[in-house]
Amino acid sequence: MLDGVGMDGSRGNGMIWQTTLSDSDTAVLWSPYAVVPGESMPPSHVKSFTVQASPLYDTSLVHNVVFETSLVALFVVYCLVVYFYRGCIVSLFKLMHNRAYALKVYEEQTYFFRVFLNLMSGLCVWVYGLIVVRVVDLFGGTILSEAIPMGLRSWIVPCVVLAIALIGAYQRLMIGLIGSVTRDEAMIGQLLYLRRVIHGLAVVLLTPLLLLCLDPGFGETIFVVASAVVITILMFVFLSRSYLLFVHRGVSILNWFLYLCGVEAFPISFFVLIVAKNI
Repeated sequence: MLDGVGMDGSRGNGMIWQTTLSDSDTAVLWSPYAVVPGESMPPSHVKSFTVQASPLYDTSLVHNVVFETSLVALFVVYCLVVYFYRGCIVSLFKLMHNRAYALKVYEEQTYFFRVFLNLMSGLCVWVYGLIVVRVVDLFGGTILSEAIPMGLRSWIVPCVVLAIALIGAYQRLMIGLIGSVTRDEAMIGQLLYLRRVIHGLAVVLLTPLLLLCLDPGFGETIFVVASAVVITILMFVFLSRSYLLFVHRGVSILNWFLYLCGVEAFPISFFVLIVAKNI
């Protein structure tokens, strides 16, 4: 038996309830004791009320099977990487504060360490994609959810990951062209090595923070603040190390600045502009 409170405050036993779910959809709920068979239903027994759907699942871009499955799968892969490559992870942190050790590791790169860096470079695309989707959901999920149909929202994770992969491919291609023009393969090798180290550190530090996305309350604040701090530190490290690399190889600061604008910043701003224009 349906029991509830009507618009006039009366109890709902033995009455037919008409529920307005949206501007165009209505539903009628009834009790089996609402109307005696063979008798007509008095109009006073019809009660209407409005039900508003939860905005969390109406506008969220992350409460879907694709995002949650991707997050769990990433955590499983992350645990396996930490277990099998824990020595390489320790080396990543040593590289950041010991330049002599960093030079030694670069000159004596083992096959195991190269495989580790390549693996982390691939995982970083996955991690960056989930972070972008989560941040967009927190600060602009309502706007995007209105522009994206409900059935296509689960595809936002693969689309973002694909976009980040294209950005990475463009950057790798441009760095290769710079190496062909300058004919300085040593500098290009060190630059690519630096990028892979930074991506590896990003995966190690940012993946645990993604687990905070499972907490819809206080965990979101910690996720945003901690992710911003980690990304800022890694960006500062990359800028300082790349600057020292260019200066050490006799490349002007102007060329370093052009590299940052044309290779690092341009593809990201290009995709952001495309999304902003189509919202």
